[in-house]
Amino acid sequence: TEQAESRAATIHTSTPGDEAVVAPAAKSTTTSKSGMTKTRMQIGNRQFVHMRDAKRAKAYTSVSMMGWMRKRGGRMKTWKDRWFVLRNCVLYYYKSQVDTTLLMGHIILPEYSVKADATSDTDREHSFALVKEGARTYVFSCSDAKSRLKWLKVLGEATAKDRAEVDDAHVEAMVACMLAGQPLPLRESFADNPDKVVIAEEVVVDDGVEERNILVLENQLVVAGTVQTLVELLFFRHGADPQYVATFFLCYRHVMTADDLMTRIQVCFESPPVDPRDRLDGGTGSEEAVSEIRFRIMQALQMWVEGHWYDFHDAPHLVDALEELMGKAQNLQGHEQVMREMAKELKATIKLSRSAAKAAVKAARKRANGKASVAAAAKKAKKRSIINFTTQVESPIEFADEITRIDQELLEGIRPEAFTLQLWGTYAGNEYVEALKDKLDELVERFNFVSAWAGSETVLKPDLESRVATLRALIDIGDRLLELQNYNALMALVSGLNSAAMQRLKKTWDALPSSKRSAMSKLETVMDPQNNYGAYRNRNKPLTAIPFVGLYLKDLTFQNDGNPKRVDGGLINFDKWRHINNSVRSVLSYAPHSLNIPRQKAAEKYLAIAQILDEDTAYKYSLLAEPRAKKAAAAAASSSDGQSVRLIEKWMTE
Repeated sequence: TEQAESRAATIHTSTPGDEAVVAPAAKSTTTSKSGMTKTRMQIGNRQFVHMRDAKRAKAYTSVSMMGWMRKRGGRMKTWKDRWFVLRNCVLYYYKSQVDTTLLMGHIILPEYSVKADATSDTDREHSFALVKEGARTYVFSCSDAKSRLKWLKVLGEATAKDRAEVDDAHVEAMVACMLAGQPLPLRESFADNPDKVVIAEEVVVDDGVEERNILVLENQLVVAGTVQTLVELLFFRHGADPQYVATFFLCYRHVMTADDLMTRIQVCFESPPVDPRDRLDGGTGSEEAVSEIRFRIMQALQMWVEGHWYDFHDAPHLVDALEELMGKAQNLQGHEQVMREMAKELKATIKLSRSAAKAAVKAARKRANGKASVAAAAKKAKKRSIINFTTQVESPIEFADEITRIDQELLEGIRPEAFTLQLWGTYAGNEYVEALKDKLDELVERFNFVSAWAGSETVLKPDLESRVATLRALIDIGDRLLELQNYNALMALVSGLNSAAMQRLKKTWDALPSSKRSAMSKLETVMDPQNNYGAYRNRNKPLTAIPFVGLYLKDLTFQNDGNPKRVDGGLINFDKWRHINNSVRSVLSYAPHSLNIPRQKAAEKYLAIAQILDEDTAYKYSLLAEPRAKKAAAAAASSSDGQSVRLIEKWMTE
């Protein structure tokens, strides 16, 4: 693949021999002949550099090409698959496409020449070589002729460059960063984007070790950054991104533990940072500003405790660290009274959170025991499953109402972290975490239940008339679910009626009145999976609806798997976190409690003991109900009444 040749926004940190350091608390801006605008700021021993290339100078060209090739070894002459990346006249090769610490070597291309066809030397098709007098010859093999031609073109251009154009020190820095798993030298890191602003900070630590904090903004939104920078941003304003703090606390477990986060917050409290977006505007970290940042740190801790107590559950050392910070915060200049009140609130929050956690665990255990009891009762009552379920209620729509009542209770009990804990779940053995996920897990189970129930009720009826009556009732239930806008249960019902066991019941479907077949077609159109459920997504859904939760889970999985954890040479991909947070908030924005559906006791009682068949068993009953052509012909020789009796007896005994 080829990437853009220019960089619209780049950053650079100072190195020995670079231009003079700006005086403390001062700012300077320079513009080079090529149109490169660079702003430098130094506060104490911290340097901040912001660079934008207005003309997108080609001097900052990064990756020219990357891809897999086979490379012949130098001594053993064995062939190995390697991932190659061509950057600025240097060809790097790795064991892995995704892990830059697995760098195997690099070739500085100027002074080499390309031997376009090395087939005679290797007996391999699509091979070529890099040759240099007095140096090792590198031999490569591509997967096809097209790929070989592309590599020959870009490598030919790179080898034709002047050797003096290659900065050996820069290449050494690149290699060192790759082997250490650190971000690449900053000018190599960012894609061509005129709306992207990059802020870099070079921190000189006491022992001389240099650390870099980086923040990438796009249209005023944070899109990437180093871990420490993202933590520090918890304590600053977010006018363009009011969901920043909520997004961070929902998703930070993707890259760090709660212990790591608490340690970083403690460091920030002892040495309050300056907002990186203010660093180039003369922010100096005054005493008043320091006190304000510490106050905001305590506000962030309050949000952490209130919204994510499971991080502190069974972690007394984190609670101790929290209480220690609370003690220090009560002496903050200008905030003494406020901080005393906040300390009281935090203590009350901790107490309430502990009680809520215990209650949630207790309720989860109770639900688990209740499920076991219901399952046992259903097993004992399986004979009831051959009775027409519609006789158990006054109207089939009572089942739709009861299913919706249960679904809305479960949806309202789901917390945002249930989704991310499912994506990145750790916390093994933490009962409180399992309790938080319980409602989401149960809603998924309910979906599977409704889907299997629809098919089971139909195939368990031995005679055609009963199957048709059951199918008509189920379609009526689907109409009612659509009316209630319970799309989650509607999708489950439609899925069940489209199972393999149901779709082969041709006689049953053909015996349906045309009005019911049309109604079924309408339900299928609403929940049609084509175009990624385009009809459902484009449907105008009020906030009182119950959304198709499975689709949101699918979206979250794609967002998680389809977007890297780190970008731009190792920065945290905060834009990924934002998309995940938006998806979670979207599904939880629905408030179906306003439906006020009363409990349907008869339907509830029947659903609790209804027999549910797995797919294989349901298909076997489907074959009994409507045998394949040969078996049907053989069965015609016997009495139809006698056959029905034997079929019923067989199902009863099974």
